[in-house]
Amino acid sequence: MSSRVSPYTYYAFICYNNVDGDWAEWLQRRIEKFRFPQEVLRLHPELPEVISPIFMDKTDLIGGVLSRKIKEGLDSSRSLVVICSPHAAQSEWVGDEVQHFIDAGRAEDIIPFIIEGEPYSSAPDKQCFPPPLLALKGQDAGMGGKEITGIRINESGRDVAVCKVVASLFPKIQLDVRSLWDSYRVQVETEQMALSVVDGKVKKRDKYSEARLYEIASAAGDIRSMYQLAIMVLDQSLGKQGQPIERAGTAPDRIFDKDYALGRMLEAAQAGLPEAVWWMARHKYTGNVVDRDVDDAFRWLNILTDSVACPPRTWFLIGECYLNGYGTVVNLDAALKAFLHSFDCSGLDKWGQTAPDSTPVKSFDWWKKNGGELGGADIRTIRSVVGKCYYYGKGVARDFTKALKYLLLSAKEEDRLFFPPDIEAAFLIGESYYYHRGTKQDISSALFWLKYAAYYGSVEAKSMLDRYARKHNLEIDVSDVFEAGDCP
Repeated sequence: MSSRVSPYTYYAFICYNNVDGDWAEWLQRRIEKFRFPQEVLRLHPELPEVISPIFMDKTDLIGGVLSRKIKEGLDSSRSLVVICSPHAAQSEWVGDEVQHFIDAGRAEDIIPFIIEGEPYSSAPDKQCFPPPLLALKGQDAGMGGKEITGIRINESGRDVAVCKVVASLFPKIQLDVRSLWDSYRVQVETEQMALSVVDGKVKKRDKYSEARLYEIASAAGDIRSMYQLAIMVLDQSLGKQGQPIERAGTAPDRIFDKDYALGRMLEAAQAGLPEAVWWMARHKYTGNVVDRDVDDAFRWLNILTDSVACPPRTWFLIGECYLNGYGTVVNLDAALKAFLHSFDCSGLDKWGQTAPDSTPVKSFDWWKKNGGELGGADIRTIRSVVGKCYYYGKGVARDFTKALKYLLLSAKEEDRLFFPPDIEAAFLIGESYYYHRGTKQDISSALFWLKYAAYYGSVEAKSMLDRYARKHNLEIDVSDVFEAGDCP
């Protein structure tokens, strides 16, 4: 927005006859609601973000004399917009206001807005210009001797006429009416769409129209509309077994389906909208709605960390990526830091409990404590991380006994039934029992956990089992881990 100090209080004074009061009020609302396109504001930073205030006096003139309030309004306005009609042409008050502007040497700042009739008509019932405007024809008076044409609503519609008025309010900039209309059209259609909303909800029969509206706004460069369109279509399609949003009745000129919506979501994410980036990150991570791609998920997660709108859950998923080697190498230090940062973002833990003393959680002891007491999929991950930190001596002194305790807590039977296996944790448990690290040697338990890890793809566990089988001349079938029952 421009920081320049203007000598005028009002952007415009709307002059009208009371019979045309509805038109005057409508035009005032439209001008004050008008928003310049962002590209126009970038090119012309002197333009205001909002064209307000607009002066419009709603009182009758008394005794045929302009009141002090009216004169102050006229003198404080950059332009005079005259609602022109046969009623205005015959109004003494309208003529006095126009004459006041002309006498001030500001005839070039008068904008005729023709709603009815014809200027310079010989028929009194069609003449729409008040006498002072007619008198300007053929005179210099700052008009260059040219005939005043005015802005007619019946030429291209009243909404386009609003754009012409707005352009006329800033004559030195020479705004392109077409570019103003491209943006203003979206605003007009948005308001028209709002007429079909009842109690904040769009009628079901208007779902197609709503999607079409978002598409129009998206085409005009509105990134959030791309996101809203994608969310609406995806919610609709997923909630109705993949059915796209189509226009009822006649054949649609557009079908909003899942592929179309995913394309809009990707556009919004690539444009940097945090909500869209977060959507791409978490759905790429989980494989819900889109094909799972942990490498791509890790990339989107890291993009989101640069945003002030980064949700704490972002850091938790980054921690899981470092923990499991998703999109990056396994890095326990980085995983622990990311997990801790997910709490630091809000001072609240992921389960809705306030962190100790309402301060961000930064203590390894707090993690250790909650890893032993809380439950849930995320706490299972915490237990696993704490166990591995103890096992490798990362961030804390190496302690095999404590490592085994937390690794076992992270791999409880009920958790294994509902959550993906933590292969590394299972291997470390088996290794602990085999080499009596933190516990007495227990070959039976060691073989169980090594088979479990090998079954789910652990190369290290399979290598240990192969060495054990050769040493004892055995054949080991890792699939029988599920037949033998749980670990003793």
